[in-house]
Amino acid sequence: MSRIGIYPGTFDPIHQGHIAFALAAAKQAKLERVVLLPETQPRKKTGVTDIAHRVAMLQHAVQSFSHLQVMTLQSRQFTVGQTLPELRQHLPTAELVLLMGSDVAKTLGHHWQGLGELLRTVPLVIGMRQDDTLSAIQSQLNKLVADYKVPLDVMIIPSTYSTLSSSHIRTLPQVPAVSDNVLGYISRHRLYGFGASQ
Repeated sequence: MSRIGIYPGTFDPIHQGHIAFALAAAKQAKLERVVLLPETQPRKKTGVTDIAHRVAMLQHAVQSFSHLQVMTLQSRQFTVGQTLPELRQHLPTAELVLLMGSDVAKTLGHHWQGLGELLRTVPLVIGMRQDDTLSAIQSQLNKLVADYKVPLDVMIIPSTYSTLSSSHIRTLPQVPAVSDNVLGYISRHRLYGFGASQ
């Protein structure tokens, strides 16, 4: 059975930190490939860039990496009840592995309906962000074990670009934190106010 990484997110825009984490996860967790899932309406976020632009930037960003793929689903955001069945329909023979940053891992248990099923059936790979500590994430995972009475299959890995954030890049898209082709797309479509005067 092949192991496929599932990496949901806003990707507004996709940056080198996302790519580095996906590639590191693929190598360390022995994933056949990583599927990036842009969410049309991410949790707790408003005013996100149109999904068509975010998908296009993702496709530009991954075109040089054979282990990375972009997939869009009917689910408007990643949920256990809707997204997992849809993914299993698309990837019926794969073992799914969920990728997330430590910032997202901290929300597990707060906004995740069906979390018990997720933890029982899907291994996790967590990429550490600069503002989070390993002890804090481990404490959160220990609480999940106690609350849901399930053994966790979790791998925690360092992030090469742990300081990068999409929100910062939206204000300074010329910073070399996105690939040249993504930066070109941002400029051509005048996203984030960049390129408007050019």
